[in-house]
Amino acid sequence: MLEKLHLQLIQSQLDVDSAYWREPLIFPGSASPINDLILFGISWSRLSPFMFSSHLVNLRIHYCTDEGNRNTATTADTLLQLLGALVNLQTLALELDMDPPLTDTMSPIALPRLHYLAMKSRTMDCWIADFLHYIHMPNLRILTLDGVSREFVLNETESERILQELIRLTSKNSSSSLLKLDELHLVNFAHRVDPRLLHRLYKQMTSVKVLTLGPGAYANDTFAMGLLPTTHGLADFPLPGLRTLIIFDIPIHMMRRIVLERLLLAGPLEELYYQEPVDRLESEELEEHDMIVPDDWQHQVEKYHHIDNVKSERYCDVVSRQWSYLA
Repeated sequence: MLEKLHLQLIQSQLDVDSAYWREPLIFPGSASPINDLILFGISWSRLSPFMFSSHLVNLRIHYCTDEGNRNTATTADTLLQLLGALVNLQTLALELDMDPPLTDTMSPIALPRLHYLAMKSRTMDCWIADFLHYIHMPNLRILTLDGVSREFVLNETESERILQELIRLTSKNSSSSLLKLDELHLVNFAHRVDPRLLHRLYKQMTSVKVLTLGPGAYANDTFAMGLLPTTHGLADFPLPGLRTLIIFDIPIHMMRRIVLERLLLAGPLEELYYQEPVDRLESEELEEHDMIVPDDWQHQVEKYHHIDNVKSERYCDVVSRQWSYLA
């Protein structure tokens, strides 16, 4: 019995006359239910929700156009319409470049069993915040955001909407179900953030046990410094449940400070995965404060792993820890 289906469309939808273009019926009435579906290059904005089976458990949609030419039909509201009937969905991976919603108000949908959500986009500011706002995910435990590369940088105002929405979802006073993440992964997240908003988010994310600040993001310094305790102690402690930290591209002196200052209030991390900035490893002239960093912090975590070469900067490889280690 067929359980997995991978569909790929080579011809671009931009070259097809919509008047003569028809999608095949993916789930004919006689077909057995499919649990896993990958749409790669499929112009999903033309698909009808009725073409999908409510039995779907795992769905991945990859549709990123080249050279910044995005299809204006691919918006958050059309995506929500497509996903609305998939009530049994448990994992969802979206690699999409989309335009802002066509309307200011959208009909909310519920994905009650969704456990894992990954979103990769060069246009995060256009749709991520709206998507999170209108989708009800009470059982979401793992969230991955991938900003694709250093070339696509959100300014502070644009990234603020994403942080504000996550703050709303993790607030105990939220009108919707409280978002209780176990894992948060930020990869290629070259987005400027307001440190005050970041601290508020970290303080509210009491259930997060695993945090990844992945490669390809020059903003990791800000996200890392947000982990430092404040003068208010445990009452104001960021990510109090953090047990595993995976972090790239921050200076050694900053890594040492985070480990030792959190140790005093929350005890040792169970695991720390760390890679120094590549430009630092290649430079002959090291910063003075990095040259004199005491070697007294690595043993203050239960398991310390020094990352060497990463297989790739794709979020799936980073989250699954596909890399080698230095001795």
